[in-house]
Amino acid sequence: IHNFLIILALLYTLSPTSARAELEPTFGPEFEFTNDELENAYSVAVEESWAARMIQVIERKCAPLSCRVEWHRGKHRVREARFVFPDGFWFNVSVDPKVIEVQAKPQTLTELRRRSQFLEEMVFESAREVGLRPKPHRAGHFNIGLMSAFNGDPDEFLKFFLDYSTHAELASGILRENFRTAPPLAVMSTGQINALNRILEARRAGRLPTIKSVIERIVREVYFKNLATFAMEPPSHNQAINLDAAMVPDFPQTDKQLEIRAVRAQSSAHEFVLLAELFTARMRFLKTRPLPNQYDRPTIQDASWTEKVEAFRQYVAETGLDPERFMSLVPRSAPWPRHCVDLFD
Repeated sequence: IHNFLIILALLYTLSPTSARAELEPTFGPEFEFTNDELENAYSVAVEESWAARMIQVIERKCAPLSCRVEWHRGKHRVREARFVFPDGFWFNVSVDPKVIEVQAKPQTLTELRRRSQFLEEMVFESAREVGLRPKPHRAGHFNIGLMSAFNGDPDEFLKFFLDYSTHAELASGILRENFRTAPPLAVMSTGQINALNRILEARRAGRLPTIKSVIERIVREVYFKNLATFAMEPPSHNQAINLDAAMVPDFPQTDKQLEIRAVRAQSSAHEFVLLAELFTARMRFLKTRPLPNQYDRPTIQDASWTEKVEAFRQYVAETGLDPERFMSLVPRSAPWPRHCVDLFD
């Protein structure tokens, strides 16, 4: 397996990566792995113990590839291991409540396709070797680079934001459903919907000239409440599309992520690449569409499972992709009951 990984790494390093199209979004994963002990534990020590086992396996695999390990303090003040490879690619092994979480350097779809088998062997197979698995009831948040995806154009950002929100089936069962931690915009209050339409009107009138100015208004006027109870994070965090990362002084000079939280844990690197392919195609499709005059609340989140699946097929087909290739992302039947049914309206 070590020789196979070396060949993959060399092929990737020698491949040309500099010639990029104008629209080539980058995607960053949050791969999550767990097991029965982790899911029943309320202890950072247990999480650190399982992370250490996975790190040990990865260290053995990456040594022939001349990777280096950078130890640092991460979230929850836990010591994390970042594996850095000679071509600049890296991934980071950390912990989150009840899971081991792996983040990686954001990559374009082209780069991810070349990197897919490498990630599968290095990350997913290493997790399996120590007794960890992705579980579909857990989240697998999906990050998109705001500047790489929309090229600094607030209209393109708004088109994606509104399109995703209109397709509420995505966050109400198709890709995941957890109305406490990632509710679709469609279930928010009438006041929040009206606030979004005022922001859209201001943008169309030219009063919001940048992505940053649009996002600041959304966070302040739309994301001021959510359906979470007893959450430690601000209300803007627990949304189907989390925009908090852009609320910093160095954005947009430094690219930040749009985090799609309503995505279940990916079962493989291939599944992550499928999501990247889908969202890349959707953004390209939206470039051919005008900015909507307003956001109309959809009712699809309350539709039957058959109707949601059909809506997803149309979502894929409109981009020119074959829906059948993406049905592996969808549960065979309606997932668990909604986590929160007490809506504002």
